[in-house]
Amino acid sequence: MSAQQGTAQQQQFNAPRTERPTPLHEPAAPVSKRSRRSVFLVLLGALAFPLIVAAVVYVVSDSITPTYESSASFRVVIPNQAGLNDTVITAANDLATQYSQLATATPVINVAARQLRERPSALKKEITGSTVNAQNLVEVTATAEQGPVAERRADAVITSLRSYVDRINVQQSRTYSNNVSEGLAPVEKEIQYYTTQLKQAKTLIERQNLNLLLGSLLAQRQGTLSSLAENAAAGRPTLQGISQQSAADKVRPRPELYALVGGIVAALISARVAQLMLRRRRGDTAPPLAAA
Repeated sequence: MSAQQGTAQQQQFNAPRTERPTPLHEPAAPVSKRSRRSVFLVLLGALAFPLIVAAVVYVVSDSITPTYESSASFRVVIPNQAGLNDTVITAANDLATQYSQLATATPVINVAARQLRERPSALKKEITGSTVNAQNLVEVTATAEQGPVAERRADAVITSLRSYVDRINVQQSRTYSNNVSEGLAPVEKEIQYYTTQLKQAKTLIERQNLNLLLGSLLAQRQGTLSSLAENAAAGRPTLQGISQQSAADKVRPRPELYALVGGIVAALISARVAQLMLRRRRGDTAPPLAAA
């Protein structure tokens, strides 16, 4: 080896070396078919799970025995010569609340059960009485496993309830009339007494005085009876029919609604699970940081 070649090699060895910077991450390894398949299966499961849950919920709920509901109502009105006011409206609302509680009373249910040819105990469980928005509307709601049966029950019970309430009001009116008659008994006795005295009167002046007295008593009795009759008629509630039984609606189960809710819940759960699985998989397959 010549002296010049040795000198050149020595200079090349002593020359400063330029190092390439070390990357923070190694080049990403290509995604394998197995990795892509795993991601596809995770996404497929996330999509299929809500559909399966919704289908199962629909089938199960649709197999449950359905329940149908039908309603009928009437209005309670209190006649008043002075017109409507807060007192009359409040009284009508209070009466409606009381009448609604009679929907399941034994006399009402027994009459309706005989018409429907059902057991009163079974019919009573399917009947609910209420008011509409706490107003003077009484509503009877009937349930059954078949729509036509619910409609017949609502019609029978609302009819029986109206008849029962009417009988109660008539009975109260009769009681009121009897009390009035008892209150007029002293006036009736006076009329009978002076009528007898008139027959026995001998002078013209005596007969005239007795006639004036009897006329005053008769006018008093007639005025009292007329006033009491008007008050009794004005205070007696009137039941006005609003609607016959409504077309029965299916209240439960509702497979479409249940399936929709179940599918949404399952979709949220499966989306969260898929997100965690994909995140964990990316964390396992990512290369580690290079040493500084």
